[in-house]
Amino acid sequence: MANRIAGYVDNSKKLSPGEYIVTGSWIQSRVLSGQEYTIHQYRNEMLISSWKITSVINFATTNGSKVGLKLSSVSKEASLEIGDIVVDAELKVDFFNVRMSDEYEGRSLVGQIRNTDVSAVIYTSLSGLTLAAVSESSTRLLLSDITIRSKDGLFGVEVFGENITVDGENPLEIRVDTNPNVLLNELLNTMNPLRAFIVGVSKEYNSIDKRKKQLLSEPTVYLKAGSIRIMLSPNNEGQLSLFDTPPSLPYLLLYKVLATAEAGDVHSVVQMMSSNLINARKHMYNLLSMVRPYYKKGTIEISLAGYKKLELNERTFLTIKEAIRQISTREVKIVGKIYAIDTIRRWFKIIDTESDIDWKIVYSKQFEDQFDLSIIENVTISVIASTYTMPDAKKGIAEYINHTFKGAQ
Repeated sequence: MANRIAGYVDNSKKLSPGEYIVTGSWIQSRVLSGQEYTIHQYRNEMLISSWKITSVINFATTNGSKVGLKLSSVSKEASLEIGDIVVDAELKVDFFNVRMSDEYEGRSLVGQIRNTDVSAVIYTSLSGLTLAAVSESSTRLLLSDITIRSKDGLFGVEVFGENITVDGENPLEIRVDTNPNVLLNELLNTMNPLRAFIVGVSKEYNSIDKRKKQLLSEPTVYLKAGSIRIMLSPNNEGQLSLFDTPPSLPYLLLYKVLATAEAGDVHSVVQMMSSNLINARKHMYNLLSMVRPYYKKGTIEISLAGYKKLELNERTFLTIKEAIRQISTREVKIVGKIYAIDTIRRWFKIIDTESDIDWKIVYSKQFEDQFDLSIIENVTISVIASTYTMPDAKKGIAEYINHTFKGAQ
C-alpha cells in the first residue's frame, strides 16, 4: 500500500463547488507525482462519493508539517467534512465496532495492525467507536483482540463485530416469549416504543419531504415461526437518494445502545445517545419502555447477523434507567468558525476553540435567514445552544438558541 493513501479528514476547506483541500491523519504512504489517484469517501461507514487527487500540499503548523490533499469531484454538490474517511479506490475497507483497551485522547488513531499488512483508522462515528481496516484484500476475519502500532505507541483494541447494513436480506430480529404465553398488551408495549425509536431517529437524521417521510421512516415487518419472531428492516427500496444518512442507522444504533446497556455500561449509553440525538432523553425512554414488559418474567432477544445475540435482562433495564437519570440538558457556549453548513436541512458544524468538541448545531426554520453564507464565511461566531451531549465528548449535537459574531478575520 506504499503508493496508496487512506485516512481520517481532520480539516476541510471548500475552494469552489466540487473542489476542496483537506488535511488529515493518514496511513503511512507516498503519493507519486504524475500519477492519477481516485479516492472513495465514506461517511457513517457508507460510500457517498469519489474524488480525484489533483495535488498534494505540505502545510507548516505549530505541531509540525501536515499533508494536505487538493481534491476535485465531478459532482458540484459533493462535500467533505471533518470525520469523513477517505480510502484509495484500489484498496479494500471494512468497518468494525471496537472498544479501546488503552486510553487515547485524540480524535482519530491511525496505524498498522500488528503482525498483519492491514492499516487501521479508529474514530468515533454516529454509533460509537469504529475501526476502518484498510488493505489490498478483504479484512473481515480480524481477531477479536488486536494491537495497533501508531506514532503514539501501541494500543490494544477489542473488535466485537463487523459494521454492517440492515436491509431485507439482513434484518434486525426481535424475539419475545413469556411463560405461559405472550399477552397482547405486553407485545404492544414493546413494539410501540421500538417503532417510536426507529421512526424518531430516522426523522432526526433524514430530511425527507413531509408527505413521504412518515412512510419511508416506517420499518418493514415480517414474522417467523417460533415464539414471536419479528424481522425489521428499512422501508427504502428505490428511495436511497431521499436519505441523508444510511437508512439502517436507527437499527444499528438501537442494537449498539442495547448491547452497551446489556453490558451495564451507563456512561457509554449516555455518550452514544447524547452525542448523536437532539431528543436523546425521549429516545432513551422508548428503549426503557421496550424492555420493561419482559426483563423480569420473560425473554426479549435482539439478533443481527455478524453480532452476538442480545438477551435483554434486568441489568439492561436498570442501565438504561440510570442513564436517563444521569442525562440532562445544558446550555453551552461554542466559539469557532463554521466549517460546514446545510441550509436546506438547517444545520451547521463548528469546532469549539476551547474544548475542541466537533459540534453539529441544528436550527429551526424561524432562524434560517440568519445563516447566509456571505455573512458567516471566515467569521468567528459565538453560539449559545442547548444540548444533552456530555462535556467530555469528542462530538456533539445541540439545538441553536442564539449567536453573536466575534468579528471578521
